[in-house]
Amino acid sequence: MSYAQRITIIHRSSSRMLLWAMPMINSLRGHFPNAHITIITSGKNEELLSSCREMDHYHFVDGCWQIIQLLWRKKPDFIIDIEKRSYIRIISNLIRSQYLKPDFKNKKHFADNFIELVRNLGAATEFASLSHLDFKDSEPRSFKSNAPASKDYAVLILGGKKCNQLTFEKGVELLDRINKPVILLGGKSEIELAERLTEFFKRSENSDPFEEGLNALGKKTVVINECGQNTLSESIFWVKNSSYVFGGDTLLTHIAASFKKPLFTFWGSTSPIKSYPIDTYFHLFENQKLECHPCSSLGRDRCPKGHFKCIKKLNFDFYIPE
Repeated sequence: MSYAQRITIIHRSSSRMLLWAMPMINSLRGHFPNAHITIITSGKNEELLSSCREMDHYHFVDGCWQIIQLLWRKKPDFIIDIEKRSYIRIISNLIRSQYLKPDFKNKKHFADNFIELVRNLGAATEFASLSHLDFKDSEPRSFKSNAPASKDYAVLILGGKKCNQLTFEKGVELLDRINKPVILLGGKSEIELAERLTEFFKRSENSDPFEEGLNALGKKTVVINECGQNTLSESIFWVKNSSYVFGGDTLLTHIAASFKKPLFTFWGSTSPIKSYPIDTYFHLFENQKLECHPCSSLGRDRCPKGHFKCIKKLNFDFYIPE
């Protein structure tokens, strides 16, 4: 199969899924060193894709018609269709491209299904892991002012779908249990929650009378809010330099796995069965006693039953050394 000169990968939706496809792209490059590898995706994935050195070109599109035009013009030898759209299969037949798609019907991890796809082409897969990716990190503008005095700090990632996010009460419980300086990371939609959590743990003149009691109890949690302030590369910087990472089923949590950090993950509407963090040690917080869990493979913004017990009933049972 070493004849392939043009390979096109198509995926516009979940950034997590694109991340798990990256080890497959590394294997493709090793097997087809001279091939021109292109991905057709959406603009939201641009910063993530900059971490994959094996990619030759990106096409950012808004709709199906643009994809059809690109395929008709490029006529690649291989089309890897991550989204498995029927119209892409039809176009591939018309332009005589070999059509490939991953099989997600089994219980394997999504990344393993991608690897199986290229293994069937004869590609070697020994370097097919996230740890071989070159994730770019850049020092945040707020680093010098907000960095904890001690380098022994944790990161709590608040992003993701609503049904994979912590409530305020569970956030307080988790932060209290971490008992270290914690950097809060997330997007603009998490700013309100992050501000409430930061305010709850804020030390001020009003808390001075309780300071002695807090010290006697060994309470050391200090919360620094970085939500909505960082690019992806700046968020990666915080994660890369941390001692521990806590997060839900989000892109940044799965990127953290590539740095082999001690990783503590909480699961709401999604399940770790096919999307657990790869290439690292991790600890799971998951409510497996609920009949309705999981209710989605990619996450939900609203609980179908309205009770949100998958997050509210989580048990944060863990220990990290002081």
